[in-house]
Amino acid sequence: MPTDLTEDLFKECIEQAVQKVFQTMLQKKAIPVHGASPVPATEPWHRPPDLAGTIAVGNVGFAGEISGLVFIYLSETLVHSIVQSMLGMTEQEAIEGGREIASDVIGELTNMTVGVFKNRIHDLGYPCKLTIPTVVWGSDIAIQPPRGAVRRTYIFQVDGRSVIADLMFKND
Repeated sequence: MPTDLTEDLFKECIEQAVQKVFQTMLQKKAIPVHGASPVPATEPWHRPPDLAGTIAVGNVGFAGEISGLVFIYLSETLVHSIVQSMLGMTEQEAIEGGREIASDVIGELTNMTVGVFKNRIHDLGYPCKLTIPTVVWGSDIAIQPPRGAVRRTYIFQVDGRSVIADLMFKND
């Protein structure tokens, strides 16, 4: 019998996933911004100021007994830092690599994060499969949850920059 997916359990699962991937892949601490996470479902959330410009949003879905989407929001500046760390590039090389390379890196980072999250909820009795990652870039990106979906938005600090993990899900 599956374990009930409480608010605290969702928070634990997504926090562990983000922290584990950032630590393992980038040797960076992803520090949850407690008191701001999750953003209450009844309140609209506003991006932190460092996510006001151009951002990358990685997305991976999961489908099974529980289905949903996880969106990871990152500033362009943090994306360049992540590309440098993951590919061993200089700052200039990361910038010159452009969005194609950056999108591949962020897609993989998102895929790994949602994979850790999926494995955790699978262990709790909710088997599911992942979709292929996608990455979009823009300055005024607004994602609306599908009808009937529950939304939980978690905020982290990585090297003094904001990272948002936006989780939307439905129990099937």
